[in-house]
Amino acid sequence: MTNPQPLPFKCEVIVPDVSAPKSDALSRWSDSGWERPALVVIPNSAEDIIDAISYAENNGLRLIPAGGGHGSFVPVDANTVYLDLKKFDSIVLDKDNEVVRFGGGVLAGALLKKCTDEGFYTTYPNSGAVGMTGFILGGGNHPFAGLHGMAIDNVVSFHLITAKGGALDLSASSTGEELALFNALCGGGHGIGVVTSVALKVFPLAELKMAGNQFFTRRLIFPGAVIEDIAITYAKLQPPAPALQVTMLFARSPPGSPVPGAPMIIVTATYFGPAEEGEKASSLLFEEEIVRKAIKAETVMTPFANLTSAFDALNVHGGYKDISSAWLRTTPPNATKAMYERWLDFTGKYDDAKRTMAVLGVINTEKTAAIGNSSEGQAKYFESRDRGVLVGFVTWHNNLETSEPASTFVRECMAIYRQSQPDTDVPRTFANNFRPHTKLEEVHTEDKIKELKRIVQLWDSKGIFWSPYGVREKD
Repeated sequence: MTNPQPLPFKCEVIVPDVSAPKSDALSRWSDSGWERPALVVIPNSAEDIIDAISYAENNGLRLIPAGGGHGSFVPVDANTVYLDLKKFDSIVLDKDNEVVRFGGGVLAGALLKKCTDEGFYTTYPNSGAVGMTGFILGGGNHPFAGLHGMAIDNVVSFHLITAKGGALDLSASSTGEELALFNALCGGGHGIGVVTSVALKVFPLAELKMAGNQFFTRRLIFPGAVIEDIAITYAKLQPPAPALQVTMLFARSPPGSPVPGAPMIIVTATYFGPAEEGEKASSLLFEEEIVRKAIKAETVMTPFANLTSAFDALNVHGGYKDISSAWLRTTPPNATKAMYERWLDFTGKYDDAKRTMAVLGVINTEKTAAIGNSSEGQAKYFESRDRGVLVGFVTWHNNLETSEPASTFVRECMAIYRQSQPDTDVPRTFANNFRPHTKLEEVHTEDKIKELKRIVQLWDSKGIFWSPYGVREKD
């Protein structure tokens, strides 16, 4: 950083105190991968954002726009201007055109409440504390993907402030380089500008035909001893119906439970439609032979407004947390069993990592694949439309020293599953689950990477924004 200029801002600015805990200046979901930034800027307007861009450029700093603060893969350090968009929190629902426009700092929980209250829904992440804009820029996997495709497939428009301070309205109707930029924001959009608002399609809740706007859930909790049988059961649940999402979670029971720290296997089938259809779609989980092996079996009707509540315990800020994932086609039982054994060993060996979880999620790919075969779908940046299984890991530990063993655990589990897939499959993850070791080729094809690098160079030639696809010029 060069000698800093006087602060030119009209909005709130926080200059971190180097003698105080870094969390005094900035709170993020994970303590991994970040240090005190040079500044935290909390803009009220587009003018404030343009001032922040100019300040970063003039002082040799990187600008990072942020919403929910869940992007643990984004490096924040002393050369960062952290642009906290929390005041860009407007939500406007256009019922007639079935579109919702929200500010760049809106969290999923606020959008869920607004739309549900008005009788609509859209494509939300699993956590209500996640920023909607970052969720979309990284692809946007969500519980309704079997019905509506990925979140990026439902974007109507973006309002963007570029590195040069220009304001753009981008949509599928844009042309030339602006259309290329719109498509890049759909799945490859981290670090190309500041998205101040997004317009997204919404859908009437009534179309789901859920009694009382409550969704159906069948949940069974099993002891670890039956992993082999349950891995076979889980494979038989695939592929699910379009309105059904099926997950398998490995977690340890929390403090205060009858056996704290005991390993659990939780299989959940969630259906967004009539309850009788949900019961039919998840009928395997009602079979006596399966239920007899469970510690607990329950069928629950949950208000749609509580869609993200199951993940509330994960929303707490702090601790060393990271998310890694891989897109797969199948979940061979032997691979699932081997992954469980690795998870059991890791969480048993490292006491500070007992909250680490492994999860498998399965969706129906008919909709995502059909969109991928269209010209609009092919132009966007999601490379796994024909793969319906997402294996994910939320590593969570208290000690920095556990970071390397946690990374090793994840790599080993990824290798187990990827070795079980067709030889022709290229390893795939998606942009929202970048890790420092992730190769770009695991996220996009070579042609897509080349195009993203070209777009970043075109719109941010000086490297003002952090981007996994950009390289900063030498000062």
